[in-house]
Amino acid sequence: MKKLVLLIFVLVAFQSIQAQEKPMSIDLQAGLPLGDAEDITNFNVGLNFTYLFTEVAENFHLGARTGFSSFTNAFTNSTLGDGARSFYFANASLVTRYDFTDKLFGRFDLGYMMEVDDNFDGGLFYEPRVGYLINNVEAYIFSTYYL
Repeated sequence: MKKLVLLIFVLVAFQSIQAQEKPMSIDLQAGLPLGDAEDITNFNVGLNFTYLFTEVAENFHLGARTGFSSFTNAFTNSTLGDGARSFYFANASLVTRYDFTDKLFGRFDLGYMMEVDDNFDGGLFYEPRVGYLINNVEAYIFSTYYL
């Protein structure tokens, strides 16, 4: 199963801005790798801005996200690199969100991520998420998959 899972992030998103009808959020994320990803990095931290700009159907929202992620101590245990380095990625994605209840929701992000220092080519990614809302704080569990 380790070979099937590239990276699983646990995200706690602090929703600091919420418009009345068009929800916006600033998400702070932190993650630990599992499976084969442990050979490449040992910690991830990121900051994202999400804006859900329309409600397509009842409880189904469409929006966009942009942000920045840092993967620290990358290649510490791998033959892919020559030592501990950090990599910084900018991302932009399309966001769909479905509210199952007032508190429980699912979200799917599909986007493009590129490395800021141009050491790696960019690529497509997707993130299925499950989240729970407590007042204005959202807690997520999600996995990031790169295509």
